[in-house]
Amino acid sequence: MTMRAGLPQQDRVSVRDAALIRIGRARRVTLAAAAALTAALAALASALLPGKSFGAGSKGATATLSARHSSATPPLPAPADDAQLGVGGSGQPAQPAPAPAPAPAPQPSSSGGGNAVVSGGS
Repeated sequence: MTMRAGLPQQDRVSVRDAALIRIGRARRVTLAAAAALTAALAALASALLPGKSFGAGSKGATATLSARHSSATPPLPAPADDAQLGVGGSGQPAQPAPAPAPAPAPQPSSSGGGNAVVSGGS
């Protein structure tokens, strides 16, 4: 915004106040438009996805959805027994897991200084 040097102080203040009013109005309109667009998109999404808020009330969508799911999903197989899962169904007692081998002992250091630990020596 360019200010003319010839404007009196009172005119500059009124120009600034008018600009601030326009900015505030634009912010309110933008906020209202964003809220309306969000509501419209939510309504569209719920109408397109059956079983959600707007589409849940119609019986036609629910009946169509249940008919589609009943014919498209095959029946589940029977549950597997212990022998099929490999968890002791063979009649033999379960064998414990073998114990891990012990870790090897650390090798002693062969630095002629004995058992004393020296830090930072040169």
